[in-house]
Amino acid sequence: MILAAKNEYKRRFKICEECEFSRVAFNIKKVKGLGCRKCGCFMNVKAKIYRMKCPVGKWSFECQT
Repeated sequence: MILAAKNEYKRRFKICEECEFSRVAFNIKKVKGLGCRKCGCFMNVKAKIYRMKCPVGKWSFECQT
């Protein structure tokens, strides 16, 4: 499994945090886990994997800079 670059992960996660389909899946200590109401994924994990994409097209591996 190839991981996205750190700056790409941060970019994706910021988009997810602001998305209308995001929800807080868990909030333990200082770690907030976001889930997606569209595809059911945990965005903390999905955003880190290089070849993943947003189910509503807000980010994907094809548009990395």
